[in-house]
Amino acid sequence: MTFTLSPDRQADRDDAWIRNEVAGDGVARTWLYIVGVALLAAGLVGFVDNPIVSRRGDALFQVDTIHSVAHLVTGLVALFIGASQHGRALGEATIAFGGAYLVILAATLVSPDLLGIFATPVNTADHGLQLAVAGGSIVAGLASTWKRVAT
Repeated sequence: MTFTLSPDRQADRDDAWIRNEVAGDGVARTWLYIVGVALLAAGLVGFVDNPIVSRRGDALFQVDTIHSVAHLVTGLVALFIGASQHGRALGEATIAFGGAYLVILAATLVSPDLLGIFATPVNTADHGLQLAVAGGSIVAGLASTWKRVAT
């Protein structure tokens, strides 16, 4: 990348900084919007009897009311981060969101019912979802940060 400097060198630096700040936002923002909408949908569907996300024993993701509320809350957090953060802060917040999901994964691996908080223990499918959200968020945050440095 080359820059031509005008007599006002500070203005050129500011323009380049602004371009670099928004250049990498798309990866993290898109990921957070997808994850946020998916978690909101899972949270809402968890309140309805269905074979995918519900309290039923044969459901793919077995959840209870608290677990559905947790999906709603984390979905809203993902959407908030995606909508409100920009530049490096967006990349770092996306990585932090992934780190939080890694902590949730570790906690539910140690205690599938989160020490009695959940009436329905977290199952293998939910562990896979947690791992995908954590890994995807960390990768999207790093990609966003890397793209910003590379441009």
